[in-house]
Amino acid sequence: QALTDLDFFPANLKYVGAGAFSGCSGLKEIVIRKGLEYGDNAFGNCSGATSMIIEDIPQGSNTNFWYYGCENLKTLRIEDSKEILSIGSLPDAPFEEVYIGRNLTDTPFENCKYSIETVTFGECVTSVPNSIFENSTNLNSVVFGNNINYIGWSAFANTSLKSVSVPTGVDTLYSNTFSNNGTLASITLPQTLKHIGHACFSGSTITNVTFPNNIVNIDGFNDCESL
Repeated sequence: QALTDLDFFPANLKYVGAGAFSGCSGLKEIVIRKGLEYGDNAFGNCSGATSMIIEDIPQGSNTNFWYYGCENLKTLRIEDSKEILSIGSLPDAPFEEVYIGRNLTDTPFENCKYSIETVTFGECVTSVPNSIFENSTNLNSVVFGNNINYIGWSAFANTSLKSVSVPTGVDTLYSNTFSNNGTLASITLPQTLKHIGHACFSGSTITNVTFPNNIVNIDGFNDCESL
């Protein structure tokens, strides 16, 4: 319980066993390090941990029980990289702040999405997966990196976003991307945008929209009663 930091791992270390640091309640930060594999419950019941950093995840790793019982985790940081990452499904954890620094192949937040309030995408991210934060009902802020060119359908449907600034480079917004955001009052659309898909902003409280000069298809503002 007195262990507070894990800041050194031998160069030849390949595997951290099941339950290796379970119950280390003094540990403040959990780091999933590049090049290591972790057994079930490797950081289970580390009740003092408030942040988690993912450097990389070996292909085929089971993330389901890495941090079971870490009930005070608040921040999650997926480090910057140009390599695509497959996480799988992250277990339930009360993350409030999420930083995503690389492209993801999946939507890992299904079990822990209800507590998330803020999301930031780094400059290495070019694509936001379909439905990645759908039904994250506490999500009220998203910041996109400058290199994003794809935001998937229903990616932020049924959240609590207040404003959205779509990054330059996106030319299509797909169906339901930001739908059912009853708190969404302000959107900024880039000049690169050409297509707005069905129900993209439906149900929002937007009062004003400035369309880019090159827009060719608009089909996304049904049930926006404030327009």
